[in-house]
Order: sequence, then C-alpha cells, then structure tokens
Amino acid sequence: MDVEFKGRTGIREGLQPALDAGTNIDLFDEDIDRVNKTWGDYLLDLEDLAKKSDYEKTANAGLIAACREAGGGTLKSIPYQPNVFAMFYNKEIFKKAGVTDVPKTWEELDAACAKIKKAGFTPITSDDAYILSNFGYHLSRINGYEKASEIVKEGKWDDPSVLAVAKAYEDFAKKGILLGADRLERLACRSESGTGTGNSCDVPERLLASERSQGYYRRRL
Repeated sequence: MDVEFKGRTGIREGLQPALDAGTNIDLFDEDIDRVNKTWGDYLLDLEDLAKKSDYEKTANAGLIAACREAGGGTLKSIPYQPNVFAMFYNKEIFKKAGVTDVPKTWEELDAACAKIKKAGFTPITSDDAYILSNFGYHLSRINGYEKASEIVKEGKWDDPSVLAVAKAYEDFAKKGILLGADRLERLACRSESGTGTGNSCDVPERLLASERSQGYYRRRL
C-alpha cells in the first residue's frame, strides 16, 4: 500500500476541487459537520465496516451518535478526536482575588474580572484563532441558539443584539479585562494571567499545564 499524506493545511481550499475533478481520495480529516454536510455525497456508508470490526465496542458512544446524526442517521465518518470548547479557571487566582463563586451571568463575570484585575492578574486571555467564538457564544446567550444561528446564516447583522455583543466586549477591552493573543505565550511564562480563552491545538503545552498562569481558559480538547 502506498500512502500519500497531503497534510491538513489547505484542505478546505483543495479538497472540493480535487473531488470535483474525480480524484480518488481514500481519507480526509475534518470536523464531522463539515465532512457530512459539505462532502456527504462523496462519503461511503461505514455501517457494515464498523459492525464487522466491532468498532463500537471500544468507541465513544456519544461521538458515534454525533457522527450518525450528522450523517442523516448513517455512519459515514469515524470519530477519533473529541472537540469541545470550554472555559476553565484557576482556583488559586480566584482565591487570591476574593472571587468565591464561579460567575453565572455576564454581570457576575464582569465583577469577578474586576477583582482579578485589582489583584494584579489579567482577567481574560484569548488566542486570535478562536477569539471570534466568544462573540458567537455571547450572541447565543442573548438570543438563544436558534435566533443567533438565524442572524449569522441570514446575515442579519443589523439586529440590535449584535451591537449589544460588540459593546459588551468593547467595555471589557476598555476596562483592560480582555487581552489578545500577542502576549499569550509570554503570559504563560510570567504567570500574569487570571482568566483566559484559547485552543489547546494552537498554544504552547506549558500554557495548558500551568495552573499558575491561567484562571479562565477555553480549551478545545
């Protein structure tokens, strides 16, 4: 068997033209929604193959279910890497700043960040690759998923909630609560940051391992 690995860079730009041209591609790697929605017509039914190898005996049931749902009820993709965005925080920094409870509302987060900043830490950090996710999350918090999805898919950017999200982050920026990616790696070494958001695929491993440097940090696992 000859294996020719093309890498992951440029897959979204190059895969569709290759498929349209009739190139025989055995495997490609992308998230399950894009694989099944965008390239579903090119995928094989993998149900018999999975049964033959008893794949589901050791596979994560939740991931398999997600793949079947994305494939319209049929297993057309094999999950191997869970992808979860989540916020995590540094309990020691919370303790030093006097934050006793995990914030449950935007107002509580604002108040907690003010305490963290006053204690000498940068409240929130984010890498540049996924910082736009924060905008989408807040838009969904204000509107609920269905309306937020409608705004994005139908380009309803004049909706008042979009401006509300922008103003919320403008407020955080003016207060010095949100710090961008340009200093993220340096913060990991200097242990300055109290809270943060980011992606485990794109930031140094020592940043994810350091409990001293991060309070809030979004991980993509």
